[in-house]
Formats: sequence, structure tokens, C-alpha cells
Amino acid sequence: MSKTDSPTRRTAAATHRAVAHMTGSLPMGGQVADTPVFAFHQTPDGLAFGPQPSLMPQRRDIRLDGLLAFEITNVLTSAESDAVVAATELLGYRDEAPGIQTPPGMRMNKSVHWIAPAVTMAEIYR
Repeated sequence: MSKTDSPTRRTAAATHRAVAHMTGSLPMGGQVADTPVFAFHQTPDGLAFGPQPSLMPQRRDIRLDGLLAFEITNVLTSAESDAVVAATELLGYRDEAPGIQTPPGMRMNKSVHWIAPAVTMAEIYR
């Protein structure tokens, strides 16, 4: 475990820890052992989402020659979206993705895996 993957990291925003370590796959192939999955000790204020009656989620289907793709908008407010970005940046994006196996070149992004609190997920999946 490296210094950046210590069991508990404290910042001004929140404390978090690795709750699991898994083998992570790299975008162009290869694997990295002990890739962390994080959780916050307590839900940061910005991630304690509440009902937002003004939001009306909308689904838009995307045509891809018979393949299924869609976009859902108006799920989070701008402030809530900013809070998710801040939380994931605090945890840190990595080249390897834990517990995911894709062919080389299929996943060309960085990842951060965290166990989001129920209060956060309830509003996203309502």
C-alpha cells in the first residue's frame, strides 16, 4: 500500500479510507494489484442530497444503428454535480479500474471507485 492509499486520509473536506483492494485493469491492457475502492467515514455535506422538486429528469435515446444508448439529464443540480466532482477528485482518479476487465483500448479513461452513501444514491436513482 502506498502513502496515497493509506487506510485513512484526512482533508479539510472529509475523511475517507480504502474499504477494499482489488486487481485493476489498465486501459491498454495489463493489471495493477491492490487498486483501492474508497468510502467516506461520514457523508460530506455536499453529498447529502435531498429532494429537488424543480428537477424533472428527461431521457433522450441516442440512435446508434440499433444499439442501445441514452442520456438522462436533470438528475442533479449544478451544486450537487460539483460536489460529486469534488468528492471524486479528492479520492483521486487512477489509470487502473478495480474489478473491471475490458479488452485493451476499450476503456480509455481514468477511474475512481467509491462506495457512495445511501443518502447520495437515493436521489440519483429515485
